[in-house]
Amino acid sequence: MIKTKILGHRGAMGSAPENTLPSFRKAIEESADGVEFDVQLSADGLPVVIHDEALDRTTNAEGPVNALTARELRELDAGSFFSSEFNGANLPLLKEVLEVIQDMDIINLELKNGNIRYEGMEEKVIGLTREYGVFDKTIFSSFNHYSIKKIKEIEPAARTGVLYMAGIYRPWEYAKKLGAEAIHPFYAATVPEIVEECHKHDMAVNAFGANDDSVIRQLLMMNVDAIITDYPARAREILDEINN
Repeated sequence: MIKTKILGHRGAMGSAPENTLPSFRKAIEESADGVEFDVQLSADGLPVVIHDEALDRTTNAEGPVNALTARELRELDAGSFFSSEFNGANLPLLKEVLEVIQDMDIINLELKNGNIRYEGMEEKVIGLTREYGVFDKTIFSSFNHYSIKKIKEIEPAARTGVLYMAGIYRPWEYAKKLGAEAIHPFYAATVPEIVEECHKHDMAVNAFGANDDSVIRQLLMMNVDAIITDYPARAREILDEINN
């Protein structure tokens, strides 16, 4: 029995506009175990949920996310870029997303602070996950590994995941140096030998970017701990097919 968890990438971004409340609700509808999403800070320092540092691709505005206040960001249209069906879907605050997903099993919160070093972001996201009662099921991840280290310094009980694209030599050792509980590799950098060694060393493997059916199937057969995908319903179907 394969027990891999299915996490919706930015909600269920294959079916709804990424990082919007409709996308997170869609992930719940598609039986995802949890979701992965991105957090940045507004000009007035509030955590908001959006992937790009610029507003251009996913909203009706231009310029950097951190140039606008949370109130200004919430007034933007973050849905029409995907489809007219989602016209008016706004750019949500982190607290709004947590309200929607708080009953899910796993929350993978990615700190988008590699290009912009948002002061105080780590403290703020930890605080909100505690306020909404989801701290214990949240995995804090980032491509900025200094931020991962800082999360553990602020709150040793926090669960963290090390995001990376290309291969890292003996990643279970590297992640343990940061105090992390998981690695979050791009699917192409996820191979059976790495998964096996990570599990031997009590390190979880949560692979992201898996959208092709054959890739999802390969990762499931490797027994990764979680797959982060744009299509949680499809991944669930493949998992059920294998287990049945």
